[in-house]
Amino acid sequence: MKKYFTSGLLVAITFACGPSEKEQQLLVEAVQYHQQAMELERETIKLLEQIKESTPKLEAKVDSLTRAGADSLANLLRKAISQASEIEKQLVEWGKTVVEVPGYEHDHSHDKEGAHHHHSHERVETTPEQMIAIQKELRDKVEQIKNQAQQLKEKINSY
Repeated sequence: MKKYFTSGLLVAITFACGPSEKEQQLLVEAVQYHQQAMELERETIKLLEQIKESTPKLEAKVDSLTRAGADSLANLLRKAISQASEIEKQLVEWGKTVVEVPGYEHDHSHDKEGAHHHHSHERVETTPEQMIAIQKELRDKVEQIKNQAQQLKEKINSY
């Protein structure tokens, strides 16, 4: 009898400690924002790689423009090259602020694409509502970074 009581007590504690159905639904929403942020990060990395690939050509243009005395256009190109580094730094700093949604096993398969990520894997104790707000903010920030990279790529392509 004592054995059944102990088992029943453990089951009751397990269910009492786990998230409620509403909390689980909220955490699913947080996971969706997290997944969107991870996809935006991958897209931003690809944009930055494309920009890096064009950097030697841009640097050659800077040299030829400088020799031709077109310093103002050469300076614009130098600024574009340095903006790429700044955007990359922003992405790295953003990556340091990424937190996982509790109970969500993060898929690191995108790490095999050659990009090196430094996401925090620390557990953050929050309510599900707070986790949604955190994930939305992370998604919005990486979307801003992606937009900067996209605008820079378009600017570079116009030169």
